[in-house]
Parts: sequence; C-alpha cells; structure tokens
Amino acid sequence: MFSVQKKEQVNLHTVQKNKDIKATLLNKFLFEDDSTCLQILLNLYNIEDSIENVLPSYISMKNLKSDIIRYLNPNQGRELVAQNVTNLIHGDITRLELCVYLEGYRMGYKSKKWPNQLEILTFNHVSVEDIYKSAFGPKYLDQCKEIYLFRKKLDDIVENDEKVQKFLFDLVHVYSKKVLRSKIFHINKYLDRQLMIDYDSDEISFIEAHLPLRFRDISCMYKRLLKFLARDCMRVYQKAYWDGMNNQVMKRYH
Repeated sequence: MFSVQKKEQVNLHTVQKNKDIKATLLNKFLFEDDSTCLQILLNLYNIEDSIENVLPSYISMKNLKSDIIRYLNPNQGRELVAQNVTNLIHGDITRLELCVYLEGYRMGYKSKKWPNQLEILTFNHVSVEDIYKSAFGPKYLDQCKEIYLFRKKLDDIVENDEKVQKFLFDLVHVYSKKVLRSKIFHINKYLDRQLMIDYDSDEISFIEAHLPLRFRDISCMYKRLLKFLARDCMRVYQKAYWDGMNNQVMKRYH
C-alpha cells in the first residue's frame, strides 16, 4: 500500500514538474523570443499529449492594419503609420498567436465530451471507410450544415467560458505591458518619413506627409490594440480548440 502511494506521489510530482518546465519554456519564447524553447516545448507536447499537426494560421496583421487605418486621420499619413506599426510588432503578435493556439489546441485535443459528439455527427456525413482512408478534410466537414451549427455552438461556449476569458485577458494585458507598450508609445521613433510636394507654396517645396503622432493618438491606438488582441486571441483559441478536437477524432481511426 505504501509503495502505491509513493508511486502516485512521484507521478504527481512529475506532472507538476513538467507543467513548470512548459510554463518556463513558453515564457522564454513569448517574452524573450527564444525559438529553441519553442522547439523543446513542441517536442514535450508531442511526447506527453500526443499533439501533432499543429498548424496555426496567421491573418491578424492584415486586420490590425485595417483597424489602425480606420482610426487615424488621413492627414497623419495613416497607411504609412499602419504599415510601420504592423511591421514593428509583427513578430510579437505572431508569437502571441502561436502561444494562444497551442493552449487552445491542447485543450481541444484533451476534451472528452465535445469530440464524442463531433464523432457522432461526422458519421452522419462520412463513412468509416472514408475516415480510415482520410478521403476528406476538415473543410469538407465545415460545409455540412449540421457540423457548422455544432461548431458555431461550440465557439459560443468557448467564448463564454470564464476560465478561457481570464486566461486570454491576463495573457494579452501582461504581454502588451511587457512587450508591446514601449514600442507603441515610442512609435514616432520608428515611423518612416515620407515627403510630398507642397502645391500651396509659390516655389516647389517638399513637406513631410505626416507629423509625429500626438500622445493622445498613440494612447488611443494602444487601447484599440488591446481590444483588437482580445478579439483576435479569442478567434485563434476557438479555431485551435476546434482543430484539436478534429485531430483527436481523426486519430481514433489512424
């Protein structure tokens, strides 16, 4: 009896130790841009959680650029500013998205209830033989109205999950404060200078296409960035959760 309890204690200690290692690796990748830590982390996920085929898609930068353009005054050279901002923080946002995707994928892959329901719905549209042959892909499932409605319902459940909300809120605000805030509030140092002809002058002369952004404009842009990241990270998490569930179901037959 003693040996069994001791073994359980060792296992619990190992689980906690692995969680600490993962957290350390994730933080070093996220906050220090250490790509080696990311590779080690992915290897750990493969070994412990059997997570494979992690394929995040990045579409947020285009949306962020459009959001900045809509906010800024045309006289501020808003397209140039938006381009500079997105170029400046592109790598930072990509790392954030990847970390969110990994967590969402992991939770979807480990889920018990929803993959079983997805499996039942899948068999309403796909034969077991096709599943074994991998004769269809996730896009095919998305075209089925029944599965589309199921995914929409699941997205709503994930979005309203208080634990998910807290995780994303804390992550976005801590990451923004430590990594993004300084870059955004010093954006004037990174803005490219663009010259244009001053047609109001009697002589040919050139003026800057935009003046340095005011502190008020930068502060508002930063707040909009936080809101944008909150929406974007939820979208990434939802997609990752769905991808993880899909792969869990598919792996049952491969």
